[in-house]
Amino acid sequence: MLAKVCVLLLLLGLLYRVQGQSTVPEQLNRGLVNVGVPGQDGSNVVSISEHETSGEIPVFLNLTQPGTITQDVTVICSLQTARPGDSVVTFDNITITAGGTDMGTVTFTVVSAGRQVVVECVGSSTEPGAETNTTLSEFLQQTSAGLTGLLMVRKGPVVSFCSSLILVPNMAGVSQSTVQVELSEAVVDNAVTVTCTSPGATVDSIQLTFDPLDLAVNSTTGDVTYSFTNNNGNPVPVSCTAQSGGGGRQYLTATSAGDASTFALDEGSVQFIPDTTTATTQSVRAFLVLDAAVQADTVTFTCALREAQDTEEARTLAQNPTCVPVSSLVPTASPGTPTSGPTTANSASTIPASTLASQTSVTPSTVSDSPLTNLSTAGNWQLSSVELVFATNDVFKTLDVWLIDQTYSSPIQELLLVTCCAPQATNTDPKYQGRSAAFIFSSNVESNVTANLTNAQAVTAPLVERVIPNPAYVEAGPCPCDLWEDQCDVECCCDTECTQDDLDVFTSCLQGAFGGNLIKDIEQYCNYSKGPQEDWDTFLCVVDDNSPYLGLYYTNPSAVRTETAFRTSYEANIPPFSYNETERRETVETDSSLAYRYGFAIQVMFTDENSETQQGFLSLPQETLSGQCLYDGIVRHSVASNATCLQTMTPTLCTEGSRLNARQYLMPSDATHPPCPNPPRVLSQHGGVTTIPTTVEYFCLTDLDFYVRTTTTADDVYTFNETSLFSNNVDNAMQRCVFDDGFTFPPTPTLDTATGICSDVVLDVRYVLWWRGTELTRVTASVILANVAIETTAPDGTNSSTVLSQKFGVEFSYDSLNATAVDATEIVDRSGNPGYDVGKVLLTGTLSLTNDSIENVGSSGLQIWSPSVDGLCTSAGRTAVVFGENTISGCTLRLGWDSFQDCASLRATVLAQQQALVTAEFVSRGGNPNSTVITDWIPVINNDTTNPTEAPTIDGLEPDAIDQLQGLCRDIPAAVNINILYADVGKENEFVIQEVVGARVSFTSTLWQLQCSGAFATSCYGNTSTLADLATGAVQSFYITSSVTFTKVPAQTPAPVKSFYANDSNVCTLNTCWEQLWYPVSLEFADNDFELYQHNLGSALLLA
Repeated sequence: MLAKVCVLLLLLGLLYRVQGQSTVPEQLNRGLVNVGVPGQDGSNVVSISEHETSGEIPVFLNLTQPGTITQDVTVICSLQTARPGDSVVTFDNITITAGGTDMGTVTFTVVSAGRQVVVECVGSSTEPGAETNTTLSEFLQQTSAGLTGLLMVRKGPVVSFCSSLILVPNMAGVSQSTVQVELSEAVVDNAVTVTCTSPGATVDSIQLTFDPLDLAVNSTTGDVTYSFTNNNGNPVPVSCTAQSGGGGRQYLTATSAGDASTFALDEGSVQFIPDTTTATTQSVRAFLVLDAAVQADTVTFTCALREAQDTEEARTLAQNPTCVPVSSLVPTASPGTPTSGPTTANSASTIPASTLASQTSVTPSTVSDSPLTNLSTAGNWQLSSVELVFATNDVFKTLDVWLIDQTYSSPIQELLLVTCCAPQATNTDPKYQGRSAAFIFSSNVESNVTANLTNAQAVTAPLVERVIPNPAYVEAGPCPCDLWEDQCDVECCCDTECTQDDLDVFTSCLQGAFGGNLIKDIEQYCNYSKGPQEDWDTFLCVVDDNSPYLGLYYTNPSAVRTETAFRTSYEANIPPFSYNETERRETVETDSSLAYRYGFAIQVMFTDENSETQQGFLSLPQETLSGQCLYDGIVRHSVASNATCLQTMTPTLCTEGSRLNARQYLMPSDATHPPCPNPPRVLSQHGGVTTIPTTVEYFCLTDLDFYVRTTTTADDVYTFNETSLFSNNVDNAMQRCVFDDGFTFPPTPTLDTATGICSDVVLDVRYVLWWRGTELTRVTASVILANVAIETTAPDGTNSSTVLSQKFGVEFSYDSLNATAVDATEIVDRSGNPGYDVGKVLLTGTLSLTNDSIENVGSSGLQIWSPSVDGLCTSAGRTAVVFGENTISGCTLRLGWDSFQDCASLRATVLAQQQALVTAEFVSRGGNPNSTVITDWIPVINNDTTNPTEAPTIDGLEPDAIDQLQGLCRDIPAAVNINILYADVGKENEFVIQEVVGARVSFTSTLWQLQCSGAFATSCYGNTSTLADLATGAVQSFYITSSVTFTKVPAQTPAPVKSFYANDSNVCTLNTCWEQLWYPVSLEFADNDFELYQHNLGSALLLA
């Protein structure tokens, strides 16, 4: 008996254990592996230099429910993304034993530096004794991912020059100078030694020797001393490296070399301003301008005037200036020089000085020719001086060219050239030795009209005031209408040039002031004759007597002949102004609160060429009302903008300073390679000094159809024998540029002269400025770059300049307080609130597999085709469906005979592409849905995805086998139809609220068949192999479409409330409604007081 009991208890224990084990998977407390330390949200960044070979990240474990971890956990870490330019590391797995601190450190090995990446860790554990049973594991790789962390491998710091071109001093006796270098990171821990070399130097180059430079801790810049020889040598590239001392690894020689700079001799340049002009007067003036002020000794230029037959000869002479000292020339008189007029005795000292504001840099030719014996005259012109001397600090000199003879009777039309050159014999400063400039002008001076003063009467007292006779006795203006000399003025009867025949032609004489006879025609005058007068006007009328004896006249004013008299007269008679500005005329908004307000210009801080901090404005091209582009348009707070600017590509645009350069726009605030120049930073406050971080993403594009005007025609797209189906990547997603690692500045445009390709051209720039309150918090930007051909070849073989369509945009977005957190909720643009706004995208989503909620909320669930310029499906994109807009679009497939030999494959290919447009399972009812409230969403009815109906068989053959003999395929889903039902569901502030109440997707199948006719008729049936082979190469166009239709359904309005019910026994029992109508005069209202009831009834009847 006892044995039986023991056996029974043993069986019950085993049964209990088995039942307990079967319920563990449902009640097991699963664990999570988190990056970081307990108490942190995972947003901390682990940053390490690429010079460090390895690093560590902390991890910790926890259970989803309170409890203790009882199993050893193997931690496995990885990077969530692996894009070009991201930081790359490899992780070592670690094991955290149970019963400890549940924390550990994961070691990683650095592979390459790059952008910040997300680190995710998972765990794996097993129950002791049950290693093969994962249902007993507390940590599973597919469910144990916890908080993520951020990791960034920084590029090693570099040292470089702040300019790509360094000019070596070119002065006599100078063989040493200094140049500034800048570090991308301030020196920490150990001092750094900078070493500069020119490994590409040859015997023909400038020979440079650099002294080592030691930089202390916290240093970022320094001056390197160098000496040079062979001043006439060729330019040479120079680069620098840095090495940390004391075993430090901040700067390493192998990785610290920045971009090389070119050291070239500072060869001065000179030019004329203007360099060409037309002379219509008796003198011409030009300015000879140096590229910089003279520093030491004087610089002397010899100038010559020559006459040319045409512009080609003038250009030739300009390349061969006279470059010898004036003292070496033998002055002789120019043949045929007139004796009158100015002579060569007029020197530069007699010419008044002038000023010049502009200064440019040009290096003309230095070729010289044989000396001339006369430099100052040519044709009818002469130079004011043949020698111009620049003293210290001089930048320009004035040179005049005069006509030799001031008395000429015929027009002077000549083409002349002025050249100036600095001879080596008279200039000790080597910077300008042999430098020359040319000035070409054409004279077109009309005939000289000289007044005949032979009979003029000499004036002995020229300052005597004018005397006007008294108009009371002498007519001051005898004939005011006489306006033309030696000509009869029409209708001017007092004009003495008019003959009697002229006067006979006149119909009347001018009246009023211009005719000399002022007559007032006023009704109150007695001599009024232009119409009837009132009786009282004639009773007391005014008599007008135009008699000089009764008039008042102005006195003769004295002439103003001195500056003092002029100022006195002007200040005493300043005219009053009716308009007076009270506000400041300026574009800078003034606000002492440092607050950005609507329309305020966004301010930036930058470093100028003198290394001084300045403030300016953020600009981006904007479109004007005329459609033109304002390239320096100021970005203003909360004012969004979009612009498209057309650029005709030229070699001169493919340069560092053009608007095609990505460095002309905002750049990443963390960029340090090269260390200079420092990019502009946006200020967080208006008028403040604090800058905000800027993040820029650079994308490289290969398909330029959206940004380049094409010259492709239909004949080029639809070629005879090329088939065209779908692209492997319909979205055509752009890839981040390889250089975009978060530290490197974007490259500048460079022109490949062999291929005519301009690389790294800016196609698209988008700014998003994030704000909170009255401050800006950060800036995010995206820039699209591509390689663009300078010229486009048309189908006919002709070349034309490429027209580039650049696009620019600015947006402002609210920055929520948790926007920078790792688990921050993504900000979604509403499509309306409440209901939908017309023109906003239709919000779609899919049902979550873990709970009753909607995920993948966005606009990509319902899309239509967006064809490119060629209309082919290979280049077509997709665009989201927008509320309230009926749309139909499509693209073209090019199919040949081979395409119709496998109808099932063709049908499946088209169906897959059409179904990819409509992946949504749910559509939001309104524009502001809640993804966790399933009633905010309606399902998309999609019942047309079944297999198409099969065609009937013939003689036992499959349908496709029959079709392929005829070159046709049935049931091709060529059209996808999206039908949306919407209704008015309310009204708020007179705005109708519209919601989606139904959505359906359907496909329309059609038959595609090759149109076989003429010579290819028999080949469509495959009866003739030769013709079939020929037909195989021919393709035809077939079309697929997508359409969206919005249908409004009647609103479900509530039943109207009846305001009156008559004799309804269900409502007004025993006529109670009538009694209620007369309640004020009822006995009930009188509280059953008959006397009061009579009083009320009588009062009512009286009022009635």
